[in-house]
Amino acid sequence: MVGKLVFERIVGPFASLWSHLKETAGLRDPSELTLEDFRVELAGLGLLGKGFGPDEYRTALEQRLGIEIWIEELPDRLTKEGDLAEVVVDEGSSKAYILVRESLRYRPWPAYELSIFHELSHLAAGHPLRVRRSEGNGARRRFRVLRSRLAKQNPSSFGYAAGLRESLETEARKRAKWLVLAGTCPGAFEADKADRLT
Repeated sequence: MVGKLVFERIVGPFASLWSHLKETAGLRDPSELTLEDFRVELAGLGLLGKGFGPDEYRTALEQRLGIEIWIEELPDRLTKEGDLAEVVVDEGSSKAYILVRESLRYRPWPAYELSIFHELSHLAAGHPLRVRRSEGNGARRRFRVLRSRLAKQNPSSFGYAAGLRESLETEARKRAKWLVLAGTCPGAFEADKADRLT
């Protein structure tokens, strides 16, 4: 009985991640990231075939994109209901901040990692990011696209304005799930015919 419980605790998160990967595989259109594109990105960052976590991916992105990326954990009381994490850019510099709900640290793996990878995915893909307001700035939300990105495709190619946000979120979810799998099981993405994952 104890062995079965331990087995379920170890295998459960991987089974859940695998089902999410299969779910995103059917959502592909020609403008989306392919598995081969993803492998090329990881190779360009020096991470293909290596185990890595959010910190290593963040550091590689900083060097490649020429920006600083900070991760700040916020107490749950300071976050909006339902928000797990968000990436914002500083108004006057090339700094990005990932604001993550503190309680995610205490959830089962890979909740925290998946949330951080999701926000890093927005940076890697070059998605429009919310500008962090300075004091005295108006209440209107502004968005900015950073000059550099890993993705080959232009974020505006993800769909028309009405569906753009959901398209960007789908892309970030897909990237984040692939990052968790690539960092945890590096050989899966390094092998030839790795497209069998999807």
